[in-house]
Amino acid sequence: MLNIKSKPVLVLFGAERCTHCKALHPILEEALEEEFKDLFEIRFVNLMSMKIPIL
Repeated sequence: MLNIKSKPVLVLFGAERCTHCKALHPILEEALEEEFKDLFEIRFVNLMSMKIPIL
């Protein structure tokens, strides 16, 4: 659960087993933090750790 009071949250979705996600996540997060640090919080959601059934 996110407990952010004053800023919107940008959620980056990915998976630990996804090589593209693992490669892009740090680059994307760093670039966004530099540019938009004061405007919103950035969080990563690992879809592989969630208990969601695949249809």
